[in-house]
Amino acid sequence: MNKFLLGLLMVGVVQYNFGQSKNGGKLSAVTVVDRPIIEWANFPQDTINLVGLNIQKVSAVVKSRLPLSRIEFKVNGVITDVYDRKDFSPSKGQNKFEEFIERTLTLRTGINTIELTVTNIQNTYSTSSRKLKVDPNQITLLRSEKDVNAPMIYVSAPSNIRDDMVVLYQEILRLAGTVIDESGVQTLKVNGITVPVRENGAFVINLPLNIGDNPVTIEARDINQNISLRKFIITRKIWVALSIPQRSLKIICF
Repeated sequence: MNKFLLGLLMVGVVQYNFGQSKNGGKLSAVTVVDRPIIEWANFPQDTINLVGLNIQKVSAVVKSRLPLSRIEFKVNGVITDVYDRKDFSPSKGQNKFEEFIERTLTLRTGINTIELTVTNIQNTYSTSSRKLKVDPNQITLLRSEKDVNAPMIYVSAPSNIRDDMVVLYQEILRLAGTVIDESGVQTLKVNGITVPVRENGAFVINLPLNIGDNPVTIEARDINQNISLRKFIITRKIWVALSIPQRSLKIICF
């Protein structure tokens, strides 16, 4: 076999087919397989990376000689983000496609496996993974005794909260807002449930509402253990249609 082709075969970029015995087992076909390249930006070492916060920013650079068709993030076996062709940048030159992918992920305490799979238009893919171990003891390395300011919590939806109360009529509330802290947010909880926080501090959670009063408590904790609380009450009411004389209809709110 040609030494050049043998070298390509060893690095996994060539597939080959040998003919039947009648042609002496000679190389009959060569297919070039152009696999995308994944370069992790903030966790370059393929080892167990120790971190102190459950919220981590993960980034990677993807390079390919062919246009990309799909990029997929998995955290502990669960797909969290998917990008397709409409999300990708134009070519940076002849046979040169490159993407910078960055996501903010909420991880569990302990070991987490983050897997990135990149597929090009030939349906050829590459997969790479990193392990991050969230160890709260690592936070002590980041703490500063000078930081005494708790995170700031802003609620954007519902938007009409007055005197820590709001009246709504739907069964499900899309609670949205932003949390900001100079040192970094460690955790955000809504009624005791941990909520992912995006890199810009935004958060969203769907809350089911019972008829009547629904207390809501948002708790934000930074890496220096400063805690802020935002509390309010959502009163869910229902519309009831009552028939009255003269065949007219009146809507009454309870």
